[in-house]
Amino acid sequence: MAELPPAIAAQTLGEYVRAWGSRIRSGDSGVLPVIVGLVIIALVFQAISPGHLYLSPGNLVNLFQQSAVFMVLAMAEGFALILGEIDLSVGYIGACGAAITVQLVQPVTTKWRGGQRSSEASSSARFSEPYRAF
Repeated sequence: MAELPPAIAAQTLGEYVRAWGSRIRSGDSGVLPVIVGLVIIALVFQAISPGHLYLSPGNLVNLFQQSAVFMVLAMAEGFALILGEIDLSVGYIGACGAAITVQLVQPVTTKWRGGQRSSEASSSARFSEPYRAF
């Protein structure tokens, strides 16, 4: 029968902490350096930001909103790797999707008239014929 690692077999918090400490002392630091690095970076940015607003709730929400697309792509890539479908082409697919989206939302293809100024109204005739890509 395989022996369980002490951290998994721990029955109390004290046993878990002792097992974790022995793992760190033996050189198996896991993700600890990454977490420590992220905390140091956050503290440095908090110290140098004007008004010390880097870790404010509004800024943290803004950071999460700006990184939401990358989080979704990272989760999708993680799912593909976990399922064994080794597919490292997420960047390529994301770039192709962005290029196609940019082409599809051009005014000549969508015929969107919103926000047109009166000086542009005379130039709306150029949008009357269908878009020809070739």
